[in-house]
Amino acid sequence: MTLGLATLVAVQSNGGSRDDDRGRQHGHRITANAGSTFTLLPSGTPGVLNHTVDGVVQLSVLGNCTFHADVKAYLPTEAGEPFVLTGTATFTSADGSATLAIEVEGWAAPDPANPGSFVDFHYDVTFSGGTGAFSTARGSAEIDGFGMFTSESAGKATWTMRGHIATAGQIDHQR
Repeated sequence: MTLGLATLVAVQSNGGSRDDDRGRQHGHRITANAGSTFTLLPSGTPGVLNHTVDGVVQLSVLGNCTFHADVKAYLPTEAGEPFVLTGTATFTSADGSATLAIEVEGWAAPDPANPGSFVDFHYDVTFSGGTGAFSTARGSAEIDGFGMFTSESAGKATWTMRGHIATAGQIDHQR
């Protein structure tokens, strides 16, 4: 797996923001700062790895919370291409009273300064409900971050998220 990462070159996001597409006209700005650990293990399907992420997050609309993601990492089919990432995740409030669910699509590529140990990543996020006040949550965001491998199949990462989120009946004309 590390060899696969080492053979890739960094790619840049397409510059477009799903943040501009949905959730911007109604709702509130959402931001997050996170620290997490991750694993990257064989899935049983050739060319696909199971990628799990667990961590703690300061989420502007939920406060301190935990985070869990289940992602599929698709190995590049050609040298120089990034891993393609797709999956789901959940933020859970510190007291357990509310959750916020997301769907993610993105990429990961070796950091050009240290391709054997560090990886840069980007996700486009779609809010897909939750529990409590977030049962009808909709909107979009972007996650950007980097990770460091601490072994062949595990590591730690830091990332930020920014976007817009709305729940039923919520309108905010601030942009």
